[in-house]
Amino acid sequence: MLFTLLSFLLFAGALYGVAHYVWIVPQQKAARALQSRLRGVRSNGGGPRERSAADLIQRESRGSFAALGDLFSKLAILGRLQAMINQGNLKYRAADVAGICVAIAVVTYLFLLLFVPIPALRLVLALLFGSLPVAWIVRQRNARMKKFEDQLPDAIDLFTRTMRAGHNIHSGLETIAEETSDPIRMEFRKVTEELALGSAIEAALHKLGDRVPIIDLKFFITGLILQRQTGANMVAVLEKLLGPSGVRLQSSKINLKAPHYGSPVEWHQDWAFYPHTNDDMLAVGVMLDDAFLENGPLMVVPGSHKGPTWNHHSNGVFCGAMDPTRKEVDFESAVPLTGKAGSMSFHHVRMVHGSAQNVSDKPRRLLLYEFSAADAFPLMGIKDWDQYNRNLVSGTPTNVPRIVPAPVRMPLPPAPFQGSIYENQTTLENKYFERREPAKV
Repeated sequence: MLFTLLSFLLFAGALYGVAHYVWIVPQQKAARALQSRLRGVRSNGGGPRERSAADLIQRESRGSFAALGDLFSKLAILGRLQAMINQGNLKYRAADVAGICVAIAVVTYLFLLLFVPIPALRLVLALLFGSLPVAWIVRQRNARMKKFEDQLPDAIDLFTRTMRAGHNIHSGLETIAEETSDPIRMEFRKVTEELALGSAIEAALHKLGDRVPIIDLKFFITGLILQRQTGANMVAVLEKLLGPSGVRLQSSKINLKAPHYGSPVEWHQDWAFYPHTNDDMLAVGVMLDDAFLENGPLMVVPGSHKGPTWNHHSNGVFCGAMDPTRKEVDFESAVPLTGKAGSMSFHHVRMVHGSAQNVSDKPRRLLLYEFSAADAFPLMGIKDWDQYNRNLVSGTPTNVPRIVPAPVRMPLPPAPFQGSIYENQTTLENKYFERREPAKV
């Protein structure tokens, strides 16, 4: 009976020690740091304190379980755990959390020796209790990411209105940092602070993307960097290519190809998906990763934009792909569009293009923007007139379409599987690109 009581007291004491370390110690450290700073201000009579160069360098604390952290680092565990901690805006060190998890698991296992005779069950329960700190961190991280994602549309709208008022990108970022609420405000304040210390805007935005891995934020960051690097030159290029009526953003999407697996996109023409009253339309591809032959770069057939609109139907319904057995185009003459991350490509809406499977160990992500002339109207109709006009990049709204002779095949009857181009193309009977199974590790 006495042994049982002592074991219970040991277990309770260990849990109290863990709770004290996780919740109370960080607050005490923050309070001591604040008091130290206040004493420094008072000792200097309230004036500014000169700081050495070393004071400006941020150093990461090793924590109380540094040796254990070194072991986990070799297993590539701590990096992912620390990323989750940072994304949850928590003040812990990954090595300390790992040490606490091990301590809880060990104490739990010893305590269960008194009540659970089955070793395997004791081990499972010990691991379950030991993982509770990580589970709590994941929960906090997911809740914060969800809140950030919910606030992001309003923040982007605020940034857009700031830019339209004539301010620059830095002012737009400062507006988000000042006029929004956490967690958006906190993350964008970090960006503005880095910019104030002389960081390049591209580096500061990329760090923001690492801290907050939300795909919509990635789009926003990529758009900002693209706008900064191209500026008005981008609009001028589009106006020269699409004509004097203006430029309209048709749509934007991201094409993802995972390493060893990313699926091919069969040969097709964008024009087959959305014919318009004229074909002054094009797609702009922004390479988010290096594009090379093995990871499935975009491939185009030179001169094919001057030819007909080919059949993109299979068994009488639209499938968004050309049947290679018809031999309508010399696919062997296709040219791969390779380049470094950040490179851009432009191709006409009637250009025949596709891409092979990614068989490399590197991802291939391509951001696609589709633009049209302002007086090119979709033959399938306009669902939202106000939104249609809001998509104007340059030019003024018009209700007078420009109609020119162009080969058209309507995408009707519609594809039985709607959604992405991958879903549309599932009904294509004869495929051109080889599909390999990912290698088993």
